[in-house]
Amino acid sequence: MTTRSSSSSTTQPIRVFALFIGIDRYQSTFIHPLNGAVADAQEMYMFMSKTYNLHSSDHRINRCDPILIYYAGHGDRVPAPNGWHAPDGMVETIVPYDTWTMNGEIGNMISDWGLGDLLASLAQNKGNNITVILDCCHSNSGTRGISEGGQFTDRSARVRGILPPSQDKDILNQFTSGLTSQFRCNQGSHDPDTHIILAACGSADQAREHRGRGCFTDALLRTLADIDLKKVTFAELMVLLPTLPLNQSPHCRGRNQGRFLFSTNILDKSIIPVIKGPNNELKLVAGWAQTVSPRDVFQVATIDEEPLGTFIPYRILQSYTILIPDRDSMNTSTFPRQARARRALAPLPQHPFGVYFSTSFDDLFVRSVEANSGHRIQRVGKTSADMLVDTEHDEAVFTLILRRLNHEERLNPRTQVHHQEVLVVLLNAARVHWHLCRDVNDENDVSIEFFALEQLPTSADEGSNPRWGPIKPIRNLVENGTVDITVGRKGFCYGMKLINKTNVDFYVYGHYFDVTSLKSETEYDISATGTGHGKIDIPLRRSGELPIGYGASGCDPFEFERSASVPVECGFLKFFLTTANLNHSPISLSPFEQHMNTRGLVSRKPEILRTCLLKIVGRYPP
Repeated sequence: MTTRSSSSSTTQPIRVFALFIGIDRYQSTFIHPLNGAVADAQEMYMFMSKTYNLHSSDHRINRCDPILIYYAGHGDRVPAPNGWHAPDGMVETIVPYDTWTMNGEIGNMISDWGLGDLLASLAQNKGNNITVILDCCHSNSGTRGISEGGQFTDRSARVRGILPPSQDKDILNQFTSGLTSQFRCNQGSHDPDTHIILAACGSADQAREHRGRGCFTDALLRTLADIDLKKVTFAELMVLLPTLPLNQSPHCRGRNQGRFLFSTNILDKSIIPVIKGPNNELKLVAGWAQTVSPRDVFQVATIDEEPLGTFIPYRILQSYTILIPDRDSMNTSTFPRQARARRALAPLPQHPFGVYFSTSFDDLFVRSVEANSGHRIQRVGKTSADMLVDTEHDEAVFTLILRRLNHEERLNPRTQVHHQEVLVVLLNAARVHWHLCRDVNDENDVSIEFFALEQLPTSADEGSNPRWGPIKPIRNLVENGTVDITVGRKGFCYGMKLINKTNVDFYVYGHYFDVTSLKSETEYDISATGTGHGKIDIPLRRSGELPIGYGASGCDPFEFERSASVPVECGFLKFFLTTANLNHSPISLSPFEQHMNTRGLVSRKPEILRTCLLKIVGRYPP
């Protein structure tokens, strides 16, 4: 089990640049005071200063140095200003000391969008090794009234009023005036690669304090003091947290939540955390929602990579699985509290990829390709092939056949007629083919609209930081499941909207597959809310809509980038809709996985309820 590093390793003590904010008393008397926010900030500062080489934020910050921003205080949830594309019409905020209201208007709040813009600005200059800890209500998206018999105080300001459209302008202009105009245009996307957020609760939920301490911060510090900080990732840290009172549900957001705490190293995404429970049961932090199957086999090791043995599912639930040893003699009572697992592959493929080789390839060449693929590649006749391979001008050429989608595509990459180079293309094509053709359904109760975007407003003087919105009048570019665009020299950015006509809430995972070049890099992981206890925020509500590439989804706009000298490029944008939050995107699955397991008492539910597929054709003028 390995890690990957985004910078060279160092033996020097880890430098962490940190800002700690705690607010108990507010300038406005209409915001009720808190009792534990300042204490939380002080305790967090004490822990970090004893553990790391702590610095304040200044010019000594090098790119990718760890940066921590901690906030304890009030959060809030207020109506979105006019023109802000929020799916439920609400935005989440943090509440600074000088927040005010006058004539129904709110001032000096920092919205989740504004916070995202500031973090994007910081990431542009100092790298994306930024951790934000928010112990406040409504904290998951962005960014503490007395209740429950007077013993718990929630950290929600409950300010009544409306945010002006220019809400974030003054703050943003202080920090982004030196940025290029291109970057300023992209700030509204809130790229989830820019930072990791550890949030005390979901975007619509309450964070609480008890006996002068925030429940989340108290649990977080106790957990940090009990683990090896150099060997735990942010995602694992959230799993190790104890259950908080009153169903408070901490969240972790950000695509780099597999990063080790305040480090540049990131855990291999194929590794799944394992936690030992009080009865010595081993809980795999993945369930049927993460496609764990009764046939799975897992190799489990300590966080120091010492093998513990082979395990199989005993009981599969939605978000976790109870593992048992594959042999009865194994004693788990001596196992550490924290371990890691990796799926073990069986020698035979479940879904061989059928390839037709022309007569230009002799039998020895074909047998070599099949053998080196572990028989994942299988020679078949032309009428049943998933891929055609031929030669042209002493090069191997490839045609991908997607029968379920009624589409054939001549691939742009060519290779030398060498079995290893041909095999690389075939394995990549097999992955793309399998993901595009699997879980296809014909329901039309979830649909996609696709349209060109423009920067709004066109001038910073108009009062709002630059964000994206559909060009008006709005024109849906989808015709018969296809978007066909002639890409001009200037180019455009595009956005989408998922429309849910069902009575089911969905988590959303999207991926773009370029079938011309076999690239599949642009991932829309809308539900990347990480690991938490209890309820995880749902992005696509029943009978609701979800904007993608603009508004509050946190995704970049879709752009065409000409990658080769070809006049036409074709790709498919596919969304997987599930009823459970996944720790790993469905795209991480392999078409060649097959697992052997005959023991255990398991339950299994379908992990993909809907898929939406959009064909996108980009035409480039000479």
